Amino acid sequence: MNIAAGFPSKEIIDGALRDVFSTPEFSEKTNSFLYGFLKNLYDIFMEILNLPKEQLDIISTVIKIAAVLFVAAIIVVIILLLRRSVRIKHEKKTEQSGELRTETLDDALSKRNTAAFRGDFSHAIVFTYYAYLHYLANCGLITISDGKTTRAYYYELGSRGYGALELFGMVSSDYLSARFGGKMFGEERYLYLKTRLSFIEEGGYAKTAG
Repeated sequence: MNIAAGFPSKEIIDGALRDVFSTPEFSEKTNSFLYGFLKNLYDIFMEILNLPKEQLDIISTVIKIAAVLFVAAIIVVIILLLRRSVRIKHEKKTEQSGELRTETLDDALSKRNTAAFRGDFSHAIVFTYYAYLHYLANCGLITISDGKTTRAYYYELGSRGYGALELFGMVSSDYLSARFGGKMFGEERYLYLKTRLSFIEEGGYAKTAG
């Protein structure tokens, strides 16, 4: 069965397009561009309709699958945005309560140790990251400010020749997972980071740490 049989012929379409674009409303340049574009589009459409039924069925299936995947992708994006919104609201509330705020290196280390003692190793890792920031600031390698992202600190360290960017990236990644991703870390990971960052408490030089 030829699906295109019920459509006007190419000659009829060609004549109709020329009639439309010959009106004064279209300039010669616009006429040439639009006429060529629409005619090519029509030719492609007619070629598809003239395909055997088996090929049309395949194309139809592919289009349906693509449509389902597109809708699924939109749903996933919406869910991720909603989860992000909930996390941001929770973090703002937490920040306002002062629970995660640290003023100095000693303050961050104290809160880290308290969280670890309670068995809350995810928050212990969060405070480990804050202690790291305070240490780097004390070394003159970064300037701590509210709203500054881990990426901003990373670029700042790189611009100042910090030699342990890989270490900072690893700690930052765990911090983001613990604080914003809801990941629950165990004691083993916390102790690993604590060991890698032992120079913070020992007074080692940050540029050669890690």
